[in-house]
Amino acid sequence: MANNSKKAIEEFLDESFEDESDISNMYDSDADPEYRPGENNTNINFAGPSQSLQLTSADDPSADESFSESSSDSSDDEPVDNSNLRVNNYLDIPDFGFNSDSIGIKLEINESAHNNPIEIFKQIWTDEITEIFVSSIDKYGENMSLQCRPHNKGSRSTHFKPTTSEEVQHFLAVCLLGGSIKFSVVRDMFSNNPLYYHPIAGHIMSGRRFEKLCRCFSVEYANDTNPLVGPMKKLYPVFDMLIQNFQKSYFPDENLSMDESLLLHRGRLVWRQHIKGKKAKYGIKFYELCTHDGYVLNVDMYKEKKTHTTGTLRSNRRGNPKEVTTKKLKRGDHIWRRNKNVYVSKWKDKRDVLCLTTKNHPKIIPSKNKYGILKNKPAEIVDYNNCMSGIDRSDQMVSYYSSPRKSARWYKKVLYHMLDITTWNSYFIYKKHFNTNLSFKQFRDQLIKNLIGLPMQTTATDLFKIKKTKIQAPENNHYAEKIPIPQNYKRLTYFKNCIQCYKTKIRKQTSFQCKVCGKPLCPGRCFEEWHNYNQ
Repeated sequence: MANNSKKAIEEFLDESFEDESDISNMYDSDADPEYRPGENNTNINFAGPSQSLQLTSADDPSADESFSESSSDSSDDEPVDNSNLRVNNYLDIPDFGFNSDSIGIKLEINESAHNNPIEIFKQIWTDEITEIFVSSIDKYGENMSLQCRPHNKGSRSTHFKPTTSEEVQHFLAVCLLGGSIKFSVVRDMFSNNPLYYHPIAGHIMSGRRFEKLCRCFSVEYANDTNPLVGPMKKLYPVFDMLIQNFQKSYFPDENLSMDESLLLHRGRLVWRQHIKGKKAKYGIKFYELCTHDGYVLNVDMYKEKKTHTTGTLRSNRRGNPKEVTTKKLKRGDHIWRRNKNVYVSKWKDKRDVLCLTTKNHPKIIPSKNKYGILKNKPAEIVDYNNCMSGIDRSDQMVSYYSSPRKSARWYKKVLYHMLDITTWNSYFIYKKHFNTNLSFKQFRDQLIKNLIGLPMQTTATDLFKIKKTKIQAPENNHYAEKIPIPQNYKRLTYFKNCIQCYKTKIRKQTSFQCKVCGKPLCPGRCFEEWHNYNQ
């Protein structure tokens, strides 16, 4: 008994210290248990209960080339379900004639873009998109100021100053900056507190203006004749325009990866998803189509004819061949079955791995792992590992410098997320064109400086030397001052009713008055309107 126990322990230790498999993260896309392959899918057909697949040598020219790789006999005594018949011979894989001559960058990039990455960014996030934001933000702010709700003293919702393309560009720069520098509260970015002080944020715009632009950040109100009905109308037309620009800017090779990406959102949303395997367990789920090296081509459910597919399966998915899913394998064993041009295979590593493919003939080939050691793996698993890292890389880099802030409005987070994807795609094209070792963070820093309009070598000391333009007093010397505090008044600020607001039957108090006239007036519009009328 002692010898048997010692032998069992040695075998267990030998298995535990064997090389790790690089398919341990391949179960990410299986977190949605309600998805069923074969439903409403014309590309992948499984034989159902009402049909069976009969192959003869006349129907299948490769029927005489039967082949199955497994260390155990595949023709065991288990009963075969004739309603879902699978075969273990190869079928010729069609070649769709991919044109490799068109692969590459499709943008016109000048050498000046090497020091000004905004030239690449603006070819994806175009001026037309920025103007849509300007129009929608102005209408949103105007509607917000006209709401018939009571305003508190000093409320910022009573007036909205129209924005410009330059200011929206600066706003995007602050959003990108907020992804690099983490603050628990947005206003800490604009604070003079030495623990949080960051001079560039206050140099760009005030904290109050940034919060107001955040409140009005939208694209829905730019077009009065929005043709969409439903939630996507809140993203029209910017979402579609960015997707089109992604695809126009870069033509990929034939190896693409598609997987789900979860954007954290815990607000009230009908289609909010829960995926317990993700770090952000609740949120908005995207299906992203990426190149094998990370460029994002599409953000949606993507289906297209004349493409091959390779992916992993869950063992309890409906339509899986029972002779594959129920087969007990030892480590390194490989078994597969075919239904028409779809191959379902099972390989035993540290655990069972099920794979579905139309691109590769399932067979064992030598492959190097991440340590450079040769290891025998199925061809479909090797192809999956080589090509599926694209979406993981894009998600990884975007998550490091994420712009979205906590918000109850889901469409705002989606727009911020599209800004991050645009920045990542711009960096992808920049790095491929100039063949540089510039990191993604350094690229973002240069882009933020371009959006603000600062020279590339600007430092914090230079910011302190930059003096803001002082507002010149009018020629008649009528300008606002604080209302003097009366004697024995205990408070630090004294308020009076604004005489201009009183004319419009609005009771509003102000702490400012005209220094010459002595009339209490709200600084800004009321001050200007009263003096224009009385002069």
